Amino acid sequence: MRGQTAAYHTDAIKSRGDWIPVAWPHDGMQREKSSGEPLANQYRAKGVNMMPDSARYDDESGGPQPTEPVVLEVDERMRTGRFKVFSNLSDWFREKRMYHRKDGLIVRENDDIMAATQYAVMMKRFARTRVRRTMPQQVAEFDPFSYIGRER
Repeated sequence: MRGQTAAYHTDAIKSRGDWIPVAWPHDGMQREKSSGEPLANQYRAKGVNMMPDSARYDDESGGPQPTEPVVLEVDERMRTGRFKVFSNLSDWFREKRMYHRKDGLIVRENDDIMAATQYAVMMKRFARTRVRRTMPQQVAEFDPFSYIGRER
């Protein structure tokens, strides 16, 4: 939700699993106007599992990332069925439709959801699932030979 504080978003993020690594934009280290604290640090202080570096294509080049490659990657993944978006996410589709080119470059305006999608795609190399290990249920003693010779 736009315009909300880190404290507001923290509960929503952590409710999905506080083990989930959270990618963040390169400008997340800029100081927020109200608190003077970088946004990424505010989330860390609230217990969000922020990734150590901002979202980037490789481990070496931080800072602003080019838009074109990730837009093309998302498009290619969607066309090949490797990236799917639920049809009820109308805000996502609205932002995607707003992307256009001017003088050959992608125009990015009011694209918060698209930017978050792009950070996720850029950082997919760090994606992981949580393995849940459960203890096997107590199984009652079973004797397969106990059925031999019973009347039917």
